[in-house]
Amino acid sequence: MFIKIYFKTNCLHTLTLANIDASIFQIGEYCFRISPVKETYQDAEKQCESEMAHLAFINSEELQQGIEGVLATKKSRFDFYKDATDFWLGARLEVHKTTQWEWKRGWRPMKAYTNWKARVTGYGCHNTGCEAQKHGMFMKIEELSDWRIANKTEKKGYDICLIY
Repeated sequence: MFIKIYFKTNCLHTLTLANIDASIFQIGEYCFRISPVKETYQDAEKQCESEMAHLAFINSEELQQGIEGVLATKKSRFDFYKDATDFWLGARLEVHKTTQWEWKRGWRPMKAYTNWKARVTGYGCHNTGCEAQKHGMFMKIEELSDWRIANKTEKKGYDICLIY
């Protein structure tokens, strides 16, 4: 077991007693950690919260491209990320709605930027809509990256935690 100490100035100064954690990276003002283990949405969310973090939000194309670039580099350098394609994000359905998604951190609507598959909000909800208790949002990283919806109790993906 190791202890992580986070400094607000620069996440690349994050220390562990064992080593600098290869899963931590910074894009602009945001510091992230990606998990090398596949988990359900609920387990990913709990893991982030146990680190006093949240599942990540993506509020701009620059942030989306930055995360994609970091993940591509990590996939080429670390075996445990080689086959990683699905990453949980911190989004939820707005209360009493079946198609309006918002970022969990601060409950911000997705107005400034979205990257849904086929440019269809809630892609993966099919014709019946989504249920807040059942569905979560993940980012699919392939040749073209996009956001999709899946059953958060069944699907397993890697978590991207926003440390601050």
